[in-house]
Amino acid sequence: MPKDLSFEIDVFDKKAIREKLPELQTLVEEKRKELTELEERYRQLRHWAGLAPRSVKSSQPTSSIEEVVGIVEGAGRPMRARDVVVEMGPDAKRDTAAWALYAPLDYQPSPNGSAGED
Repeated sequence: MPKDLSFEIDVFDKKAIREKLPELQTLVEEKRKELTELEERYRQLRHWAGLAPRSVKSSQPTSSIEEVVGIVEGAGRPMRARDVVVEMGPDAKRDTAAWALYAPLDYQPSPNGSAGED
């Protein structure tokens, strides 16, 4: 299996797709294991550097803005979106971090849950 995922497949050939799925599932599992190992190394390096471990998320959800503000304030230095994403954890999205970095601090989502239009 190529590790760069550059393979050709006819997207209209369901049989070929089904045959490729186990191969891709194996790759996904390998990458998840690799990610777990990298996260453990990252935690160890933070420990050796004398940095506080990432805080465990509370059961009470916080907004992305509050989370990003806490991360930047805790770091005590300017941060790029990709730096913030690393601190937010494996499920974080770069677009969310970038948006939260530049959102007004008094931003309130509209009652219907959509951002932007009132």
